Amino acid sequence: MSAALPAGKTCTDVPASKGRKDGARACTEVTRTAGSRTAAPLAAGTCSVQPGYYHFDRHSYCLSDARLTYTLYDPVNGSVKGVGEISLSGSATLDAGSGWWNELFTATVTRLEGNVRSLAVKLTASCANSCGMLNADAWGTKVLVLGQSASSHVTFSSYPASGTVTQITPQYALQLYQPGDTPGDWSHNWSLPTKVRCDAESAGYGCVIGQIRAQLNLPLSQYGTAAATYWYAQAALADHWGAPDNPLSRNKSEAAAKANRYRTCEEGSSIPFYPQDDIPTDSCDEYPFAGTFQGGQDGGSCAEILPKFEGGTWKIYYFLGRKPTGYEPCVRGHVPLKQNTDAGGEYGRFIQNERVLDAEKFTLSIAG
Repeated sequence: MSAALPAGKTCTDVPASKGRKDGARACTEVTRTAGSRTAAPLAAGTCSVQPGYYHFDRHSYCLSDARLTYTLYDPVNGSVKGVGEISLSGSATLDAGSGWWNELFTATVTRLEGNVRSLAVKLTASCANSCGMLNADAWGTKVLVLGQSASSHVTFSSYPASGTVTQITPQYALQLYQPGDTPGDWSHNWSLPTKVRCDAESAGYGCVIGQIRAQLNLPLSQYGTAAATYWYAQAALADHWGAPDNPLSRNKSEAAAKANRYRTCEEGSSIPFYPQDDIPTDSCDEYPFAGTFQGGQDGGSCAEILPKFEGGTWKIYYFLGRKPTGYEPCVRGHVPLKQNTDAGGEYGRFIQNERVLDAEKFTLSIAG
């Protein structure tokens, strides 16, 4: 997903100072039109989004080549006396196993004209809602001439109470002015156009961008019969659970998961699950998963299938010839125990690595 760096323009009167006999009107503003821009380095790697925009996924965000200008105007007739421009890029990688993260910034002077011969650049950060700064000032105040850059990082931290969640809004202030002037009001202030969600719901602390939905990947090439069972449910049953248009919702209650499995695969099912002799270590694998709010259907109402890889392709056989209607609310697959437990283990790691919270929606992909 992407969002533009918020636009804005601030101005202040600059009194006469050493080296300049007359005063001026100074303004800073964000410009997004690329035009014939001079190339500028990015903070870290490449931010794959158009200039002046943020890009963010579940575990990172970055700002691409935002242009901010400092313009001196004649206070009498309004004519432009000089222009300075910087390119600002930034990037941050969130940690699902930590309550802090760094955001790296690079500011490069890309244009100096008229009476503006250098620029003083200062970038500070703050945050709102149960968070703090381990390092709020990126590089102090740097005086830069054309082509020079300043690069450093700020550090955010959040350690919510056990079992709680907080939504954090990183905020920024960039001052841009001429050396020798007393810094005035010509700073550009903005906030990250999404929130960083930090939680202590599961083990330890971790942060993600919760606006981006998590996707569980269980490829056929790795999880075999288990993945084929889930693929069948998505492709052949009306609910298409786990598809983007009908995601699953995590249920963090272990007691609920145990009860769900009991109803679908164990003694609570109206039709018992009978292991097949031709499937070594045959086990019942249910979908939707027992650990979701969609799980726990009566196993007797599920489509029951025996996926088999034959002749280089997956074939779906129906248990005792009971062909599903396609409107069953669940599926029970006859799956070798190791593939069943491997898929379950990956689901557990996914919950932790993606910080999927109770009742949070997620999708499933079995491609590959």
